[in-house]
Amino acid sequence: MKERNINMKRLIVDSIFVGLLSGLGSVAYRLFLESLTGWQLRFFTIDSWWQLLFILVVMWLLAKLVAYLLKLAPYSGGSGIPQIHAELDDKISDRPLPTLLSKFLGGGINNFLGLSLGREGPSIQIGGMVAKLLAIGDHRSPSEKKYLIAAGASAGLSAAFNAPIAGTLFTVEEMYHSFAAPIVLPALIASVVANFVSFYLIGVEPAFTFIVDAAIPLDQYYWIIIVGLMGGLVGSLFNIVLDYNQRLFQGWKMSTDKLLFLVFILSLLVSQSFPYLMGGGHDLVELLVENAPSIGLILVILIGNMLFTTASYASGAQGGIFLPVLLIGAATGVLVHQVALVFAPIELPLVNFLILGMVAVLCAVVRSPFMSILLISEMTSNPNTLMPLAIAAIIAAMLAEFLQVKPVYTMLYLKLMGQEEKS
Repeated sequence: MKERNINMKRLIVDSIFVGLLSGLGSVAYRLFLESLTGWQLRFFTIDSWWQLLFILVVMWLLAKLVAYLLKLAPYSGGSGIPQIHAELDDKISDRPLPTLLSKFLGGGINNFLGLSLGREGPSIQIGGMVAKLLAIGDHRSPSEKKYLIAAGASAGLSAAFNAPIAGTLFTVEEMYHSFAAPIVLPALIASVVANFVSFYLIGVEPAFTFIVDAAIPLDQYYWIIIVGLMGGLVGSLFNIVLDYNQRLFQGWKMSTDKLLFLVFILSLLVSQSFPYLMGGGHDLVELLVENAPSIGLILVILIGNMLFTTASYASGAQGGIFLPVLLIGAATGVLVHQVALVFAPIELPLVNFLILGMVAVLCAVVRSPFMSILLISEMTSNPNTLMPLAIAAIIAAMLAEFLQVKPVYTMLYLKLMGQEEKS
């Protein structure tokens, strides 16, 4: 992707506009999803048989609509991260406007119907596609256009989580594997501008409101190793289950609308049995800090969310996995804390275990340690946690590598390219 003819001044100016517009797109998507929450609660309230029938009919119609959107924009399914990667590798050429329409409307429908999918992947693809629209024209070189798309993807993640450094490192680690200035500088500028847009329109609060104010003493660092190992196992299992569910669903040879309808029915069952598992999981992470659950309940959350998330994603519906994976990580950390309490008192607060679990599982799943560490640090607004987070992330990533489990976006990229069997 290297090209000598790169106008850095133009690239820097363009990245400012990319950050502004991609940030607006990401914030608009976030606000759109949040506006549906109140309607969701009313929709899933069932007091009579005719209400159940009404819900099923609406789900069937919405499954048809989402399937149509996926046909209109074939690269809009899932998180969109493998698609951005393929775009930068010249493997595909996505159409921005249909993809943006499908991501907004389809992602909104899937969120409204309670699928366990997050907003971060769609925000990344939205940012990348907005940047591609901005980069249209012959006066920019092919490499400049790609750098702007990558910058837009970074801006989308930054605005989604108020995490500009993690947004920048996402491009470096996940897309380019390079710290070259034409890659890093536009991504950083766009991420910072997008983060400012998010701050201005939504507020300056970090993504999570809980406070991590207790440092981990050196003589307690063995807990970091334990949580890191557990996170490595859980993250590896998540990738294995996701791969299995994708292969299972593909083997059914079912039309997209029918498969989506089945997953919507699964969401209906979840709404009536354990509604906390619906959606991306942000609020449930906050609840885990406020009300430490029993071991049995945390196992239900951990296993239930893993199964529901992988089924939701394997259906091909528009939506990401970052937030659900963070919930699984939080549940993993809390599980270690609660099990340890059975045997002896623990000096460390539960929230320390929670964030260690988040970074460990995320890093095991995506295998991007720098991005994982900085994302959790920025989302919790506490830089003092960097060392413990780094240790947990490294241990989890090493274990996942030892188990020979592919990083999730590598796995999804290969599936997109139809190369998973050859690899």
